[in-house]
Amino acid sequence: MVVEVDGERLVPYFYALTHSYAGRKSWEPEKQAILRQMHEAGVRLFQVDVYFEDIWLPGRPELDMTFALDMIRGVQTAAPGGLVVVRIHTNAPFWWNEAHPEEWVGFADGPVDHQRSDDEWSHEAGDLERSPRPSMASRVWRQEAGDRLTEFLTRLQATPEAQCVIGFHVASGIFGEWHYWGGVEHEPDTGPTMTAEFRRWLEAKYGSDAALAAAWRDPRATLASAEVPDMAARTATTLGGFRSPADQRPLFDYTECQMDTVVDAMEGFCQIVRRTWPTPTLVGVFYGYFHMMFCRHAVLGHLRVERVLDSPWIDYYSAPQSYWGGSRDVGGSGLSRGVVDAATRAGKLWLDEVDHGQLKKGVDDPEYLAITRRSTVAPLLRGQGHWLYDFGIGGPPMGHEAGGWWGGPKALAYVREEVAAFQAAIDAPRESVADVLVLWDYDSAMLPRNGWSSLVYGQLDSAAEDILRAGAAVEEHYLFELEHLDVSRYRAVVFGNTHLITPSQLDLIRRKLAGEGRWLIFSGYPGLCDGKGLDPQRIADVTGIGVRVRESDGSVALRWHDEGFRAEFKELLPAIVVDDVGATPLATDEADGATIAARKELAGYCSVLCTEPITGPAVFRSLFRQAGCHLYCEDGYEPVWADSRHVLLHTATGGERKVRLRNGAVVSVQLPGPATLVLDAQTGEAIFGDSN
Repeated sequence: MVVEVDGERLVPYFYALTHSYAGRKSWEPEKQAILRQMHEAGVRLFQVDVYFEDIWLPGRPELDMTFALDMIRGVQTAAPGGLVVVRIHTNAPFWWNEAHPEEWVGFADGPVDHQRSDDEWSHEAGDLERSPRPSMASRVWRQEAGDRLTEFLTRLQATPEAQCVIGFHVASGIFGEWHYWGGVEHEPDTGPTMTAEFRRWLEAKYGSDAALAAAWRDPRATLASAEVPDMAARTATTLGGFRSPADQRPLFDYTECQMDTVVDAMEGFCQIVRRTWPTPTLVGVFYGYFHMMFCRHAVLGHLRVERVLDSPWIDYYSAPQSYWGGSRDVGGSGLSRGVVDAATRAGKLWLDEVDHGQLKKGVDDPEYLAITRRSTVAPLLRGQGHWLYDFGIGGPPMGHEAGGWWGGPKALAYVREEVAAFQAAIDAPRESVADVLVLWDYDSAMLPRNGWSSLVYGQLDSAAEDILRAGAAVEEHYLFELEHLDVSRYRAVVFGNTHLITPSQLDLIRRKLAGEGRWLIFSGYPGLCDGKGLDPQRIADVTGIGVRVRESDGSVALRWHDEGFRAEFKELLPAIVVDDVGATPLATDEADGATIAARKELAGYCSVLCTEPITGPAVFRSLFRQAGCHLYCEDGYEPVWADSRHVLLHTATGGERKVRLRNGAVVSVQLPGPATLVLDAQTGEAIFGDSN
């Protein structure tokens, strides 16, 4: 993917000042310095943050455009010819929130807590708390904010500053990322505005009291009196750690309504941008998060990702890279929180936010340089892009160097090298070479109850990192994409969290994937739910491997036979074990020898089932090797990113690495520790990076 402006094709390599008070004012001297340095290093694309709080002032009949124009003008001054995306935060100003308590979010776990609105660091203070915020269902907020957005765009386009503006990043929700207010730790939204929206949503879905009462299994249920399910309903489960769409239909309906409501608001603002701006422009959002959701997918999640990927109003999607320590720190993969390859398949641009300020390293610290190079190059190797989000500039309260996280001479040299290398090859053909496909499912993420459990972080965060450390080239997609994918090159398909597989999806899996000697690797409870109820025996139908439920507290000490890898799980219920004489055991419970993982040769393919989440890079490497996948490097368990042109190696420890290219050649490289190195995929020669 590229950013094209007036026929010029640019690598999507952005630099952005942060949203914080200390870090965002582009006209201040230290910001001018880093903007100029980035421009001199070859960066053409920039992003600035503007809040309604900055320009929609109480008692004023019109917006005060001063702050927004100053922000854009600051980039123009420091980076002549630079192109700007304005991140416009459509959050209601604090004074508006105080004036409209009838529009507030309600919380099931406590009252609204009046947070201070004069915070000196960020306009996002209180987003994580039970703070006064308009419900995403508030039509008053949507109308007034929409009118102000139209005014902002109309007045901006008439200014000289508009000449360098190429796009708008539409933001709201927690930190602008379209997560529901307070949803990391609290239970929104039970307020009257959301309740009214829920009733409208139910009317559209069911159409009559009789249909609603039948679906909810409650003869008293009516469209006019339906209430948001209480907190107990949100935490209850039907079978072990799982919720049932059949038995807990009100909860599932409400969750779907909440997700639709967020997207309705988001798309509404994006439509305003598209219809108001007079020339073609990029319109983007934070959406499509899947990894590292604090085990709160059913509250914070982006459940309507299929709908949003198909939206004609949105050009790009974005997310920070995972906060999971194994992914984010030195030696990790830098995995995005979003399923990037899904955006590529949909023909959309994806931008990772590279925001590693919390690592608290120096600007030119060798470890930090290796981390950020990995994090900037990996999305480019996936055919997408990123922005450097500079939390390190501006002094207190961040407390970092005035030059920012990329203001040192070594960091700027890295930026210059990366931009030049990818810009020079922008028209060269690039193809995915992944022979491992990982399928994730957002509907399945609704089934486990919210909370830190191996059903969630074990499968979605820890396992995702382990897969990328196995040495193979990997693609991630959603299960709903399967019918659109060319699966011919995949030798192994990992079903990451597919607890819900409908009959039609199962039929598609059998027709499209079950053949050509492919390995289908099922983790956890594949197909436990058919879209309605929960049935452990359905796991056998999906995988072709017999199972049984055993009496247990859900604790397992799992040991894989060939790799010797051991993992412990607690309170994973229902307790499932493999019970199939035709299957070859791969892992057993140390307590009683029960088979937990096995493989079975079926007609034209091999099925692998582990009844607990599969973790451990050694386990995935062994499975991928047996499936015939290409392994680039087996010296330890470190991430590899590869496409048809490049191979990226990243290491915390350094040393000799033997890299086997797809043409059969083996090259040896010496890496310092820590390091990131990019090789030519055909010759093995170093293109850029750290090597001895």
